[in-house]
Amino acid sequence: MSTTTQAPQSPGAPKTARGARTRAKILVAAEETFGNLGYHRAGVTDITRAAGVAQGTFYTYFTSKEEILRELVMDLGHKLRAHLAAQVIGTSDRLEAEEQGLRAFLQYLADHPSLYRVLQEAQFVDEAIYQEYYETFARGYTDMLNAAARKGEIRAGNNQHRA
Repeated sequence: MSTTTQAPQSPGAPKTARGARTRAKILVAAEETFGNLGYHRAGVTDITRAAGVAQGTFYTYFTSKEEILRELVMDLGHKLRAHLAAQVIGTSDRLEAEEQGLRAFLQYLADHPSLYRVLQEAQFVDEAIYQEYYETFARGYTDMLNAAARKGEIRAGNNQHRA
C-alpha cells in the first residue's frame, strides 16, 4: 500500500542557459552520488560536492533530496527513451529496430551504471515515481509493438502492459 503526499513545489526552472547547465550538473552529480552511496547514505552535501556547487545553489533548483530523486528518475527515463528513439530511426523493420534498440539500451546502461541503483532506491523512497518510470516505458514500447503489428512486421498479439 502506498501513500502519496503532495511533493513540495520546485523553486522553478532555470531562467538562463547557465542555470540550465548548473541544474543539469547537479542532476548528474545526484545520479553518481545516489548510485555510489545509495539514497539514504547520500546527503545534499555529497551531491553539491560532486557537482562542484555551493549548497545554496542546490536549493535554487530543488527543495529537497526527495525532490531531486524524483526529478532524476524522470530525467533518466526521458533521456533513455530519447536515446533509444534516436538509435532506431531509419531502421527498416521492427526486427532491426529491436536489435538496434537492444544494443543502444545496453550501451546506455554501460554509460549510466547507476541507473538501476537509482531506480531501486526510488522504489522505496517514492513508489509512485518508480511505477511511473516503468509504466511510461511500457506504454511507449506497447505503442511501437502495436504500430509494427499494424504494418504487418510482427503478428498481432496481446501487446498491452499491465499496471
